[in-house]
Amino acid sequence: MPARYTKKPSYQILSERIIQNIITEFFILLILLVCTQIITENVVHKYSYYSYKQAKRAFVQESNYREPHRYIGPAFANVQKIWDIWDFASFNFLNIIHHEQNFTGEKKDQFPFVFNMGLMIGVPRLRQIRVKESRCPQKISFIDIHAKKCYPNYLPKSEFKGTFQQIDYVADAKSLKPTYVTYTGGGFSINLQHDYTDNRKILRNLIKARWIDSATRLLVIEFSIYFQDINMFQVLKLMFEIMPTGLVMPSAFIQGIQLTSFLTLTPVTISAGAIFSIIVIYYTYVEIREIKWVGPSAYKNNFYNYVDVLFLIAAYCVLFYNVWHIVTIKEIEKVYAKNHKRYINMDKLSTGWNVYLHMLGIMNALVWLKPIRFVSFHRSIQQVLAAMRVSIKSILGLCFFCLISIYAFAQLGCIAFSQSNEEYTTEFSSIVAQIRFLMSDISYTSLEDAHRVLAPFFFVVLAVISYAIILNLFKAIYLSADSDVKKQLIINDMVIARMLQAGFKRYLCFWRKRKTAQINLTPRLRPTEKSPGISAEDQAKPTSNSNQQMKIVTELRDLIAVQSENCARIEHMMEVFFDIMENIEKLHNINKISTERKNN
Repeated sequence: MPARYTKKPSYQILSERIIQNIITEFFILLILLVCTQIITENVVHKYSYYSYKQAKRAFVQESNYREPHRYIGPAFANVQKIWDIWDFASFNFLNIIHHEQNFTGEKKDQFPFVFNMGLMIGVPRLRQIRVKESRCPQKISFIDIHAKKCYPNYLPKSEFKGTFQQIDYVADAKSLKPTYVTYTGGGFSINLQHDYTDNRKILRNLIKARWIDSATRLLVIEFSIYFQDINMFQVLKLMFEIMPTGLVMPSAFIQGIQLTSFLTLTPVTISAGAIFSIIVIYYTYVEIREIKWVGPSAYKNNFYNYVDVLFLIAAYCVLFYNVWHIVTIKEIEKVYAKNHKRYINMDKLSTGWNVYLHMLGIMNALVWLKPIRFVSFHRSIQQVLAAMRVSIKSILGLCFFCLISIYAFAQLGCIAFSQSNEEYTTEFSSIVAQIRFLMSDISYTSLEDAHRVLAPFFFVVLAVISYAIILNLFKAIYLSADSDVKKQLIINDMVIARMLQAGFKRYLCFWRKRKTAQINLTPRLRPTEKSPGISAEDQAKPTSNSNQQMKIVTELRDLIAVQSENCARIEHMMEVFFDIMENIEKLHNINKISTERKNN
C-alpha cells in the first residue's frame, strides 16, 4: 500500500481545498481554547488559596485563641512529643472549633459552624495506625532495655490490623504520606461529638487508657467543612507521625473542593461544557479516521499524534469526573441528612478532585500546544526540528552521561549530607537537588554546615561538570547541527504564507469550486545532484504523467534555489574582488604621489 499523507492540518501538500480545511480546523481550535479557558477559570475559585492559607494559620502555624490565665496547649507546628499531641487536641484544637459560638445565637457547647461561617460536615474523628510488636534487635545486654517492648518502623506488612481496646481495624480512608512514609488508608478510629464537654471527656478517657503508645506510628485528626457562601468544601487532616525514637513530626493536609462542576454552574459554563464535549467527540472521530487512513505504523511515527491522544484521554477523564462529581455530592448529602452526628468520609471525593485537577491541567497544557501544528511551516520551527533530528544520537549520548553524573553525585550527597540537610534526605530528593543545581538553584551554606570539608569539593566538581562540560557540550552539539541544517534545508515558508493569505480571503466564498491540484511543499535537504531530472530508478517506476511533471517541477525549483545561492555567493566574491582592486589602485596612487614628492 503506498504511503498516504495525513488528513490532519499539514503543509506537506497544499491545495485550495486543503487550505480551506486548515482554516476550518484552526477556527475549531480557537473555540476549543475559549471553552477550555472558561472551564479552567471556573474550577479553581479565587478564594481557594486564601481559604487554604487562613486555615493553615488557624490550625497549623499559630493559635489565635489565647485567653488570659488559661493554658491552651502548644500550636500544631510546635508538637514534638506524644504528650504534646494530647495537649494540642484537648486545648488548642477544641478551642478553635468551639470558640465564640454565641455570635450565632447558639450554645457555646455546640459547633455546627466553624469560624461562624463554615458548616462542619459530620463530626471530627481521631484515627491511628499501629504496628505489630517485634523481636528486639539490640545486642547490648542491658536489663532495662530487655524489659522494654520493641516496635519496628512502619511497613504495610508490619501494620497491626486486629482489635485494639475494643476498636476494630477499619480500612475506609485514603493512603497518606505525611513526611517520608506512605501509610495505608486504615486504622482504629474514634469519633468526637458536637458537645465541648463530651469531647473533653472522650479525650481524657483516651489519655487514661494510653490510647497512643509506642506502637502508634500515625495519628490523624480529620474533619471536613463546607462554606456555603463560596460553595466549597475544605478537607483537613492534621497528621502526627510518631517515629520509633518517640519524637513527633506534625504535618497537615488541607484541600479545597468545589461543590459544583462546570456542568452545573452558570449558563455560560454549561454552554462551554456542551461545546467542549462536542469538540472532543469530533476530535475522537478525527483520530479514528487518521488511524484508518495512514495506518497504525505511520500514525505512531508522528509526534503531534501523541499530543492529540493524550489530550483526548485527559478530556474524557475531565468529562467523566464532572458526571461522577455530581453523583458523589448527592451521596454525601444523603449520608449527612441521614445522620449528621457521625464522621462523613470525603476521601473518595478528595482523591477524585486531586486527579481531576491534574487531568485538567494536562488537558489545558495540551490544548495550548495544538496551535504549534498550524505554525509548523515557519522557518525557525523547521530548523529547530531538523537540527534535533540530525543531532538526536549525540544528544542522547550526552543525556546518558548527564544521568550517570547526576545519580553519582546524588548518592554522594545523600550519604554525606542526609543527616543535616533536608534536600538530601532521600535518593529522589537528592536527584532533584542535582537537577536544581543545573538551574543555578543551590544553597552552598547549607552544604557547608553539613560537612565543611566535603562541601567545597562537592560544589566545585559539580559546578565544573554541570556548566563547563554538560551544558557547553549540549550547546556545541546543537549549534553545530543547526549550522549544517541552515546550509542544506530548503523551506518554502513564504510560499505557504502567501497561499494561506490568499486562501483566507476566499474562505467565506464556500460556494466556489475548490481546485484539486496539489503542490508538494515538504521541507527537505538540498539534493546532491548537479542536474535536474529524475533518476534512472525513478524513471523505471510506473508513475503517472502528472506525478512525473510534479517531481520535475519540484526538482527544478530546488535546483533554482541552489543556483540562486551560488549566484549570490559569486556576486559577493565579485564585490570583494572589486574592493581589493580599488584598494590596490589607492595604494598605487599613494606610492606614486610619495615618489613624486621625493623626486621634487
